[in-house]
Amino acid sequence: MSTHRCCTQAVEEELKKSGQLGEVYPVHCDLRHESDVMDMFQLIRSKYGRVDVCINSAGVVKRNTITEGSTEEWREMFDVSEIQP
Repeated sequence: MSTHRCCTQAVEEELKKSGQLGEVYPVHCDLRHESDVMDMFQLIRSKYGRVDVCINSAGVVKRNTITEGSTEEWREMFDVSEIQP
C-alpha cells in the first residue's frame, strides 16, 4: 500500500471514530507543477462544488549540508514544503 493511501486511511478512521466523517477524497498531485495543483482543485470543485479542507502532506528532503546541496535542490525542497498549498 502506498504511503499516501495509508495516511489517508488513518485520517478517515480518526474521523469515523469522532463521528465527524463526511468524505475523504485523496488526490495525488505533484506540487512542483502549478498546473497539477490547479487541475486538482478543479477536479475537487467539479465533484463537490467547493473545497472545505485541503491537507498538504507533501515534502521533499535532500540529505545534504547547506554547503553540499545545490541551489536547485534547496529550491525544490522549499517550493514543495513552503510555497505550494
